[in-house]
Amino acid sequence: TIGNTPKLEQRFMKVLVDSRSKQDCELTSSHVEFSENSIEWRDILNALREVKIPINKSRQNVRSKENQELRGMTLGLVSSYSSEVIVSKHTLRRPMLTRLLVRYGLKCLPEHFHFTSIQVNYNYRARKHIDSNNLGPSYICSLGKHTGGELWTGDRGVLDCRGGQWKLFDGNTLHCTQPFKGER
Repeated sequence: TIGNTPKLEQRFMKVLVDSRSKQDCELTSSHVEFSENSIEWRDILNALREVKIPINKSRQNVRSKENQELRGMTLGLVSSYSSEVIVSKHTLRRPMLTRLLVRYGLKCLPEHFHFTSIQVNYNYRARKHIDSNNLGPSYICSLGKHTGGELWTGDRGVLDCRGGQWKLFDGNTLHCTQPFKGER
């Protein structure tokens, strides 16, 4: 997450509302018909299973094995190589999924928590690392049928974020994914 930046949040939400792209053909429109309060973590999991999560080549610092394939994407606002804040390419390609995840975040997270990006990872175990682009606290949850896969943090130990349980953590401290088996 980037933190409490009202102007960036307004820009992010405007892009989501204005986006009418059909490029998000991987996600059926039935997933965006939910009202904010009716979305459950199982709905999010089903939507994520429909979308192909791309291979991420830019986060090699979190690979726990040399040949490990990293599947992940950032939705929302990101910093560009020229240090500008821009809407991520994955947001533009998946506006319906982005809207669904934002609605779910607004439903589940505390009202005072403001976010401008959502990191979606699929089936990889991140080694110990510090998030270099975080500005403020983050929330995490893991979905899918798996054992293990909790978040370990250097300042709080193991946080059980399985089954859609949101846990607050500081990505600016050392953290990693515990070993897991199954879909995460």
